[in-house]
Amino acid sequence: MRPTTPVGSAGEHVRVYVPDRQRQLGLGVWKEMWVELIGARELIWRLAWRDIIAKYKQSVFGILWALFVPVALMLAFTFLKGAELVPIPDTEIPYPLFVFSGLLPWQLFATCLGGTTTSLTQASDLLRKANFPREVLVISKVGQAVFSFLVASIVLAGLFVYYGMAPAWTVVFYPLLLLLLATFAVGLGFGLSLLQSAVRDVGNAIGILIMVWMLLTPVVYPPSATRAGAILSLANPMSPIITTSRDLLLHGTVTMPEQLAFAAVLCLLITLVGWRMFHLLEPKIAERI
Repeated sequence: MRPTTPVGSAGEHVRVYVPDRQRQLGLGVWKEMWVELIGARELIWRLAWRDIIAKYKQSVFGILWALFVPVALMLAFTFLKGAELVPIPDTEIPYPLFVFSGLLPWQLFATCLGGTTTSLTQASDLLRKANFPREVLVISKVGQAVFSFLVASIVLAGLFVYYGMAPAWTVVFYPLLLLLLATFAVGLGFGLSLLQSAVRDVGNAIGILIMVWMLLTPVVYPPSATRAGAILSLANPMSPIITTSRDLLLHGTVTMPEQLAFAAVLCLLITLVGWRMFHLLEPKIAERI
């Protein structure tokens, strides 16, 4: 931790080093962590905007790349279902709209998770030259994912128009699910970014993890009502999150309230533990990069 102590009549501040400050427990440490993060909010915004500009500035297709992955997956799974090449059950909602409404929040999660994992190694020069809360690098990666999500939402709106449908009134709660999803990704990112700084293979493996995880989550198929499906929903917090996000958009009801509540608590715990662990190891980060 980097506490400040006022000195002098002019209200000047100096950095005071306290041995083993990161290892102290209690609510005071959490308060200082939060205050420090709030104080760096402008830096988070600047880093997020820098990532957005860097990603699309020299690209021929620009922000259209934000549409490519979810649209390509939607077309691929629609073809596979139509050709009966994969056993995807029929849905009450037109399948392209059904699958895209699941792919959109999933892509937000996947982009957040991939970005946060490599956030420290990509900023190695900055870590050695400047003194700032290191968790800023992880959290700022959410900005690019949110930007891509907003661009891809244009396609979702077009699908609603094409099929002559309108979102359910519960869509007003949709941002809360997205906030939970992004918080979960950041919580995992705290731990994965530390692993990536020590073992560079983590960044390469995360793509495979995301792909397998998507297939175990009801993104392109309806949630199973079987016992195995219920167990998987408890073990996989993304299952009720993706299902509920689709419910809020298309159905106006929440079909998995208990599983969602459990997932929300689990995601919050993972985020808090990940943040605290990240903060404990913060002094070692620059040495490992």
